[in-house]
Parts: sequence; structure tokens; C-alpha cells
Amino acid sequence: MINKIHIKILCIFWLIYLALFLFLNLKLLFAIIGLISLVGTIILMKKNKGNDDINLKNKLNAIIYCLILIFSVFLLVQISGLRGFNWFYFSILFIIDHHFFYFINWTPWKKKKKKEKKEKGKTREWIESILFAVFAATLIHIFTIQPYIIPTSSLEGTLLRGDFLFVSKFHYGANVPNTPLFLPFMHNTLPFTKNTPSYLDWIQLGYNRLPGFQKIKNNDIVVFNWPTDNTNGTRPNMPFDKKLNYVKRCIAIPGDSLEIKNGDIYINNKIQDNPNRGIIQHAYWIQYDKKEVRKTWGELKKELHNKYEVELAEIIAKDLEYLPTLDRDINNLNIRSYKSLIVNGSEEEIKLIKKNAKKVTRITDLVNDSILQNEFKTKFPDYRTDTYNQPNSITTLFPQKFDYEVTFKEYNEKCSDIKDKTFKKNVMFEYIHKGENHNWNNDNYGAIYMPKENDEIELTENNIALYAEIITNYENNSLEIMHVSDCNTKNGKYKFFINGEETNKYKIKMDNGYYWMIGDNRHNSQDSRCWGYVPFSHVVGKPLLVWLSIDWNADNLFNKIRWKRLFTTVHGDGDSRWYFPHFLVLLTLFIFRKKLKLIVRKILKK
Repeated sequence: MINKIHIKILCIFWLIYLALFLFLNLKLLFAIIGLISLVGTIILMKKNKGNDDINLKNKLNAIIYCLILIFSVFLLVQISGLRGFNWFYFSILFIIDHHFFYFINWTPWKKKKKKEKKEKGKTREWIESILFAVFAATLIHIFTIQPYIIPTSSLEGTLLRGDFLFVSKFHYGANVPNTPLFLPFMHNTLPFTKNTPSYLDWIQLGYNRLPGFQKIKNNDIVVFNWPTDNTNGTRPNMPFDKKLNYVKRCIAIPGDSLEIKNGDIYINNKIQDNPNRGIIQHAYWIQYDKKEVRKTWGELKKELHNKYEVELAEIIAKDLEYLPTLDRDINNLNIRSYKSLIVNGSEEEIKLIKKNAKKVTRITDLVNDSILQNEFKTKFPDYRTDTYNQPNSITTLFPQKFDYEVTFKEYNEKCSDIKDKTFKKNVMFEYIHKGENHNWNNDNYGAIYMPKENDEIELTENNIALYAEIITNYENNSLEIMHVSDCNTKNGKYKFFINGEETNKYKIKMDNGYYWMIGDNRHNSQDSRCWGYVPFSHVVGKPLLVWLSIDWNADNLFNKIRWKRLFTTVHGDGDSRWYFPHFLVLLTLFIFRKKLKLIVRKILKK
């Protein structure tokens, strides 16, 4: 006879067993033993015909059936290799409902028993209301619309730093959480901590997306997970759905060939006009006669922003005079005079600066004047052009040199006195463009092709740096590179093994392929020029509306809110539509709805 204590012990035991299954690397063994033991527990419980402790037995049954589901799905995925079975993990919600909440009528063929309504305490009502609100809001955020904030100026002019967005998940299809164990309203880090994850990566469901009703088009603004985010190296295996959210403009879609010439975008060899509602910004070198000032760098930055709406780049010229300081924050630097500045702005904004400047030069145009270019390099030796093949400089442009372990094998068909040699060492693969080392930079880049689904890519040692991340990281394959050579001639070639099979081609599997995201603030944006392709699996959604916009540099509280940007649309033709007055009308009607009802009733009676 199983009594109350035995049932409690079984509940605690199986919860501990589940924790061991999740934490230890013996999941396969734990799943098999667990399933056998759970069947034994069910048989034991059925032999116990006592009617006491029904609630406790119900809890034990819920734990047992949840564990059977978890272990069965795990074994099914391991045996079949089909990740789609991971969806069955969500069936746990139905088991919990069946045993505790009864939201779903599990016996529709029977008459539903009327339950006596028990009075709930106020504390319980508050707890249930809060839990329901959190659960409902989380579902809305995952599958429909979620708010985001623009933290940087990479789309400055189009979307401003301090813009709060509503982002649609259903336009391109909601990405079902790959990491289901997370705290609501927290993306990847706990508040008030530097690097404590707000999620557990014990369960990874893989990439699964619900159908959308739109495709990403050229020049769409898109929110996506930053592909190379690893929180400064502290989380090298961060789940892709927990990587930092970025917002950029998609300038190239799968199947496109992209090239940038002197700052102009070419798609499939056709120059592109500036996107609708897009305000493109570039970096400019502003030269003055000597300007005497008594300001900090932060105050100068704020003054230029408020007066011209340009952004001062944090690069100090050699002719800048300032007071020596131990403070590393450039904003606290006390300036005495300056002759040269670098600012990021649009053509219209720069026209205003020209009135008070000695000379203004777009940095992209420096390549056309070698004398001016040398003068610029003298004044700004720390300015990064992010160009390949420069002595003693480290490039940050994609594709970076690809460092990979290679197996070297030397065979001896004609050298009987020499034994076969096999050893491993790391080799640095560099992307060779059209048979020669390229010299790309932010303003002159490509041409580069956007892989689409089912494209077959030929792999060579000259292009593996371009596609290695796609093969290994985004599409989860193993990649082995081998160099085979004849000991007599010493001539050799590279061979590629994907998932253990030798091949010189790779077929793209990613649904809807790969995209190229870039910022409208062309010289102050970390984008695809730095980290390459964005897979469709990393796409989060489409920005719809700016519901709030805050100017952090404004002088007073009223001006800190950009009133003309409240409730403005992001996409569309022509100027952005301003829906803030409509919102105020609806809000007023909602607040005074009861009084309005009374007024309407009185009018109808008369």
C-alpha cells in the first residue's frame, strides 16, 4: 500500500531526476532508464486503489506524464535526427492543463460538472491577474508585436537614436523561440547585472518559423539578431534567438549581386536611388580657421547636434588643443581650440555647416585628391578606413581571414622509401576576388553575391572564407579541410568534407536565403560590411511605428520628446504619416467613455 509519504518521495525523486537529466551529459542513458522506471511507477500506482490523497496523486501523475513526454521526444529526435519532433515539447502545456487548470474540456462527450465557486482572497486574485497579464503579454511579444528601442545612430536621419518602435513579428513570420526557458520581458541579460543570462540554454528547439505574408524586399528596414554576437567573448555559444537585436536597412536580398562604388550602391550592376524616406549620411572633414573654445568634447558634440543635427565623430585631430587629463572618457576632454573635425551628416545638414566652415570635404571623395588625402591622414592618423592589405593594420571588414585547422596528408605512390605523413596545423584562408587580393573598404566594396535557398556553391581555398560561417554556424554542418600532396612533386590540393563526406560543392539549405543589412549612416554603422550575411533564421520582424522618440541631447524636458515623430509610420511612400492626434482622440474617448455613454443615452431619450 502506497501512502502519502511514498507519493511525496516519488514527486521529489522525479523532479531531481529531471534536473540531473538537464544538467549532466548522460542524457541518452538517463532518458532510457527514466522511461523504464516511469512505466514501473505507473504500474505501481495503479495497484494502489486507495482514494485518499487524490490531489497529491494528481501532481505525481502530472510529473510522470511530463517526464514520459520529455524523454520520448528526446529519444525520438536522437534516433531520427528530425528536429521537427521538438515541437512536441509544447504538449507539456496540455498535460499541465489537464491535471490542474482545466481550461480545455478534455471530456466533451460528458456533461460538464458545475463546480462550486470558491471565494478567492484579494492576494490570490492579484497574483492570478499578474500571471495572466505576463503570460498574455509574452505571447503577444513572441508571435505578434514587440516594442524595441533604437540604441545607436546607424540609421540616423531615418530612424533616430531614442526612437521607440513597434515591430511586427507576423509580416515575415514569427520565429518560434529556439530557447523556451527564459524570463519574460528580458532579452538576454538580467537587469542590474553586467552579463548574467536571463535564459537557460538547456533546451534548444532549433529554427522554426510560422508562415508570414510578406517577403523582405530591397530597402526594407529590418530588425534581426546580430549574427556574430557573443557578448564580448563571454558567451561563445549564445543561442541565435538571444543575440542582440539590430535594426538596419536590407539593401540586397537572396539572388542579388551587391557592389559599392564611391559610396553608391549597385544591385545587379544597376545604381540604386536613395530609398524612400531614407536620409543617407556620410562622414565629412570640416576645416575651420582656428576656433577658440572653452568647452568639453561632450558639450561641443551637443552644440553641433542641436544646431546642425550632425553627429561629431569621436576622433581627435592632431591640431586639437586640450588640457591634459587622466580621464579616459572623451566627453570630459577640456578643449581650448580646434581646426578640424569629422562629423556624420546628410547633404542638407552639411550645407548648414558650410556657411561657418573654411572647407568641407566628404571623406569618400578623398581618394580623388592624393594631396588632400595625405593631409587628412596627417591630421587624423587614428581614422580607420577598414581596408584590406594595409601594412600593420587589422581589418574589420567581411570576409575576414579564416583561420581553420587543416589535415595535411602526404602520399607516396612513387616514393616507396618514404612513409605516408599525416599531420594537422592551422591555415589562414583569405578570400581571393577574381583571382587577386582585393582592396575593399566601406565606400568601395564587392561585388558579392547573396546566396539563396538551393543555390549550389563551388568550394575552393579562395572562397571558403566567404562561406565557412554559412556551412558550420548558420546551417549546422561539420566541416573538415584536408590538404593532400604527392611527396615526389610536392603539388597538392585542398579537399573539403562536409558531415564526413568529401565534396567540392555545397547546397544552400536556409529557407529564404541570406540578406545584406547596412546602416543609412554609412561611416558610423557596424553592419554586413563587418560581419557578412544575415540568415533568414536571424530575422526578427518589420518595424511598423515610432510610438515614442526621445532626444537625449535636448536642453529641456519638453524638447526631449520629439513630438512630430510620435506615432509616425516607418515604411510607406512619401512622408511619414503622423497619427499622434488620432491617438489623443482615441485616448480621450476611452477615458471619458462612461460620461459619453450617459450623454448619448440622454440624447437618444430626448
